[in-house]
Amino acid sequence: MPETHSLRSDLLRSFYPSLDGLRAVAILLVFWVHFGGTVWAYQVFQWGWVGVDVFFVLSGFLITGILYDSLHRSDYFRNFYIRRSLRIFPLYYAMWLFFLVLGFTPWLHMMWNRYDWSLVAYVGNLFIPGGKLGLHPDINLLDYRRHGHTNHIIIGQLWSLCIEEQFYLIWPAIVWLVRSRRKLLWVCIVVIVADPFLRAVYLHRWPYMLHAEGVYVNTFFRSDSLLFGAAVALWLRGANPRPALLRKAAYSLVVTSMALLATMLHLEANRPAHITEDPVIVTIGFTLVAAASVGVLLLTLDPETIVARLFRNPLLVWVGRISYGLYIFHGPITGIVASESSRFHRHHIAFLLPVAATIVTICLAWFSFQVFESRFLMLKPRLAPRSGAADDPPPNLQPQHTEA
Repeated sequence: MPETHSLRSDLLRSFYPSLDGLRAVAILLVFWVHFGGTVWAYQVFQWGWVGVDVFFVLSGFLITGILYDSLHRSDYFRNFYIRRSLRIFPLYYAMWLFFLVLGFTPWLHMMWNRYDWSLVAYVGNLFIPGGKLGLHPDINLLDYRRHGHTNHIIIGQLWSLCIEEQFYLIWPAIVWLVRSRRKLLWVCIVVIVADPFLRAVYLHRWPYMLHAEGVYVNTFFRSDSLLFGAAVALWLRGANPRPALLRKAAYSLVVTSMALLATMLHLEANRPAHITEDPVIVTIGFTLVAAASVGVLLLTLDPETIVARLFRNPLLVWVGRISYGLYIFHGPITGIVASESSRFHRHHIAFLLPVAATIVTICLAWFSFQVFESRFLMLKPRLAPRSGAADDPPPNLQPQHTEA
């Protein structure tokens, strides 16, 4: 049985509207790098990659809270995987079915290769380095031929969904087997501390993997971000920390982590053109960004902070609720932005391209959520109920979580 406490953090509630606002900021950061960075080749746009790490931290926090609070249930695995499948699979596989059907139309000829199917099976991140090194076709692109010309649909953004699915496959079993909150915390701490050193050793042994994204898309090497979020969920389920202490810890994490990373980058002798190929970023940088994301997460959970009030903005909350569709749809639209950006390069109306891409992506995601995704989400209470069951704990120990 999971440990119970008479005092639980006041930040644990059944619903966090501000977390949808945090999701919105994360997806807008991804848009920043993929839409803006495609039009303007300035390094500042590349920093949008941190949005993915915010998603990782948030996923680790929500999923671990749900799992730990469900340890008393006999349907622990069944409910978790049914609810995750209903949230993730329908839109994901509908997209692949659309591409498959599109290939049989007279307008396009889809040029599939066997490595594209690795993304369908959520293991595509394992094959990205091989594509970068020229060992096999690049799975970041789905090629199609039209009017004798070969074009590309960008699907490379799906690597992060592969990492999350692999995390969902392994972490529930670890939580189930370990069960102790303190021991789970130690698992998180050990991996978080070890990951930067292991990334450095790996790159020292195989330096060419730096440019092949061998670290950037590797599930284990990115697990510190996921487990940072998990550690927060487990920590808050211990003795109730004082709000003032939480706020101080949150601000310290954000300021200290970013200051340390900025100092290390400033002292770096040679900085590569791509930030995610910077040795500082891919060793200690990932961990520092995750630590800063945890600080932002703690401030988001605290309803009294300015950050939480900002993230409760209705527009941000709305964008956050459709963020999954935004992430799925923005990849192919990025391909259109890339093909058209040469016409607008250095033109004074170039800003219209990423703005238009953002608007189109939001419209598609909203339509998908309203017409398609919500139909599956409504099945959750019927197929995998999480409250009102006979084996639920007493009201004073009722698990408190939000939907991931």
